[in-house]
Amino acid sequence: MPYLKRSVIFASKILLTIMVSFVALEFLLLVFNETVFRNSFFMYDYDLGFKVRPYATWGAFKANEFGFNDRDYPHERKPGTYRILILSDSFNWAGGQDGNYTAILRRKFMAEFGDERVEVINIGYPRTHTGEELVALKKYGLQYNPDLLVLGFFVGNDIIDATPGRKRIAFGSGITNIDVSRGPEWTFLGQPVVLHSRLWLFLEEQWATYKALQNAHAAPPTPAAQSVSMSTDDYLELEKNRMQITNWDYAITYQPNIDYVYQQLAEMQQVLAERHSDFMVVAYPDEFQVDEALRQAVAARYNLDYSKGYQLDRPQGLIWQFCTNYKIEFYDLLPVFQQHHQAGQRLYLPNDSHWNQDGNELTAQYLFDTLIWKVREHYAQ
Repeated sequence: MPYLKRSVIFASKILLTIMVSFVALEFLLLVFNETVFRNSFFMYDYDLGFKVRPYATWGAFKANEFGFNDRDYPHERKPGTYRILILSDSFNWAGGQDGNYTAILRRKFMAEFGDERVEVINIGYPRTHTGEELVALKKYGLQYNPDLLVLGFFVGNDIIDATPGRKRIAFGSGITNIDVSRGPEWTFLGQPVVLHSRLWLFLEEQWATYKALQNAHAAPPTPAAQSVSMSTDDYLELEKNRMQITNWDYAITYQPNIDYVYQQLAEMQQVLAERHSDFMVVAYPDEFQVDEALRQAVAARYNLDYSKGYQLDRPQGLIWQFCTNYKIEFYDLLPVFQQHHQAGQRLYLPNDSHWNQDGNELTAQYLFDTLIWKVREHYAQ
């Protein structure tokens, strides 16, 4: 019995030492967060919750001063320059800085009007919805003093993700969601306090760095392609979940999200009107809306009948109706994507709802054809 007692006491001391050391390390990682995680791609922002770190590098590319997937620009536009901001989520990152549709669109305007007559500035962060994009616009985007804002609205998840009260925050090198409708957001020394281990994140980051060094020829991960490593089954499940927004059985479930999106669009319109900037919304289609074979694969995998209760273009219809009521210009990429897909053109990455090179090219051409009359009208005045 004395031996057992001594063993229990010894084990308790070891356990207590480990727990105290863990808490101490967590506290130090919280205090020195920006030192330990200075190379992380995302960082905490109190207003947005998270953003891409200014001048963060990914592969051969580097973000700009605000963490957008573009170069730096002077905040005041030059006289005689027409400035277009394109605000969206991870679609503004897929393809890198040179192959993204915003960069292709910029080159098209340069070929038409010459250098610096028309500026196309790529703004926005991956993993965001309309409400978070509104905050990014007000805090950073409007510093560019645009003539026009084009909002790219991805119908696949921009309604589903727009849960009122959701705030996506960066802690350490990770991202998590909190519900700010339940209470205030807790911070300490400018960093969020959440029930997650920064030590674990630190070890994960070090392991990822080690693996990258071991495989120097591996392609760097892109922040846009969140589903790039998805299996076919995982991608079918993702698309099945996204299709819920087209199912009238879920109309009541997603009505709070829809109302929230409407509120954010209305505020975005008001903010831009106060700056005398034009506003345009363009709906980006999900692959399930474009590819019949994908829909059939989802239907077969989950035993679904899309002839009953589904309206595949319902999210476009919701946004179109709101924009019509509020006199906001609205355009829909779905018809042109369907047309090119039916002609045999692949527009999406494999098992990934982001566009491939052809998808980025097609979007850039569509936007160029849509916007060029505005530019010409501007210079005709």
